Amino acid sequence: TLAGAMVWQQWRAIQVEAAERARTQSAWILSGALDWARLILREDARNGGIDHLGEPWAVPLAEARLSTFLAADKDNTDDAPDAFLSGAITDALAHYNLANVVTGNHIDPVELAALQRLCETVGVSADVAGRIAAGLRDAAPPQPAGAAASAASAPEPAAAVDPPLMPRSVRQLGWLGVDAESLRLLEPYLVLLPEKAWVNVNTA
Repeated sequence: TLAGAMVWQQWRAIQVEAAERARTQSAWILSGALDWARLILREDARNGGIDHLGEPWAVPLAEARLSTFLAADKDNTDDAPDAFLSGAITDALAHYNLANVVTGNHIDPVELAALQRLCETVGVSADVAGRIAAGLRDAAPPQPAGAAASAASAPEPAAAVDPPLMPRSVRQLGWLGVDAESLRLLEPYLVLLPEKAWVNVNTA
């Protein structure tokens, strides 16, 4: 029994060490890929000009099989699952920016109409656009007195209701009461950036 326990503990320690080694090696490979992406974006920013799909950043990184060289010797990867590395850089401004809908604590009726048209185009009820706009307005931090505001086309929030959390991504719009199917249809066309930004027609 003691010998069996010792062998099991030794086997388990070897497995943990192998898994940790593979995880560390994978993390370094991923770090290198991210540095490559940063270099490409830094060069693009240095060159300036208009962003379009003919620039180097728009070329995706082809899928590469990593499991053959993640370990020091091939025997350690025979039973391991195949690992692949691939990636691509996309322009966030290729999507409609939900930050444009709310100005201060008020809804921009022109941007709300644009969001409603987008919803109808992808097969989502236009009411979802109003729900998103009202939720973003309610979650926005309060503006100081005298701040400029445009007309709102949604009902004012009730004072007794706690404001919703401000989403940081399109997937978190479920916090505002958007159903999962609507999110699935809208996610390829929406982005939520920290500030207003308009759609780049070269990459949309």
